[in-house]
Amino acid sequence: MRKIYLAAIALLLAVSLWAQTTTTIAIVHGGGNRSYIVHLPPGHDANTPTPLVLNFHGYGSNAGQQQFYANMDAVADTAGFIVVYPEGINNAWNAFSGMVATPDDVSFTSAIIDDVNRRYKVDPTRVYACGMSNGGYMSYLLACQLDDRIAAVASVTGLAAPSTIANCNATRPVPVLQIHGTDDATVPYNGGGIGGSVDSTINFWLVENGCPNTPPVIDTLPNTNSTDGSFPISYRTTGCDGGTEVQLIKIVNGGHTWPGAPFPFAGVVTNKDIDGSTVVWDFFSKFTHPNPGPFDTTTTAIKQVDNTKLVKAYPNPMGNLFTVEVTDARVKSIALYDVLGAKIYEASISQLPARIQFSTANLEQGVYFLRVQTNTGQTTYKVMK
Repeated sequence: MRKIYLAAIALLLAVSLWAQTTTTIAIVHGGGNRSYIVHLPPGHDANTPTPLVLNFHGYGSNAGQQQFYANMDAVADTAGFIVVYPEGINNAWNAFSGMVATPDDVSFTSAIIDDVNRRYKVDPTRVYACGMSNGGYMSYLLACQLDDRIAAVASVTGLAAPSTIANCNATRPVPVLQIHGTDDATVPYNGGGIGGSVDSTINFWLVENGCPNTPPVIDTLPNTNSTDGSFPISYRTTGCDGGTEVQLIKIVNGGHTWPGAPFPFAGVVTNKDIDGSTVVWDFFSKFTHPNPGPFDTTTTAIKQVDNTKLVKAYPNPMGNLFTVEVTDARVKSIALYDVLGAKIYEASISQLPARIQFSTANLEQGVYFLRVQTNTGQTTYKVMK
């Protein structure tokens, strides 16, 4: 599946570097090091059970890129839920046969849910999973294999893999939302990629969830953006077992993209009539788990990595000269990238304290990413020009 390459855009408002930092949690799971990024809504109270959304990146992407690409943090801040971006091994999820051979990403997901609850207090009836492409395939796998913990799922440009369908052992109906473009060249709408077509995935869940054999309610959503070359149509089937439903939002002429993403792929249609993250949350917010399994509250080999102030970088927005100061011994290197993934500058850290300066005078206005490599992973900060 397509690796995320972000096309440059200019933003109206400058964003503080530290306002965009993330907390990375390192997990020892399955004999290896795993991690996830967590974003808490403003004013989060660790004593109050809070909804949790797991947002899985696509193949070739990573947790940090998915956080910026889906822009779900903004929805979480308004709606008051915790959003987590898990990190796949080799930038992939073991969501269907032939993808990744060894990691048990289902048990990894379950471990994340338990760890987030230990730290931040999760509402067990309101745990949801969504994802982009390979992450969407992963969400469907969780609906089949972790339905005792996941209240509802949503897939953007991913399908239910044949291995997922063949081995689905869900013990309850799971609400499902599918968002897919008709011009998706990576996971074709009408089939030909991994799995069948969008219709075959929807039909599977209609049967799995005991939905009535009646036509869906069709609603052509407002075409609010006449320049994006696409428009959405909703197909919604309600009255399924357990009060669940199955919904498809078909993006006519849409490509392999997350609707409303602030960083569109060059040459691929990204729908701007809807915001994918808002639509996903609106769907999730209608459902709760009727009988969720218990949290594991035992102590595990999991630790938090505080990456909020690994470096001091200024000014932001950048002027003609950008400065990065490093005093944290965990930092091994820093690099500046544009949103297309092109490396603009890189420096290794050999001794502390380090003060690095480089010219940004020739950079165009827009969004850039400062990637800080540590001995446990990497953290990415958004900077402006």
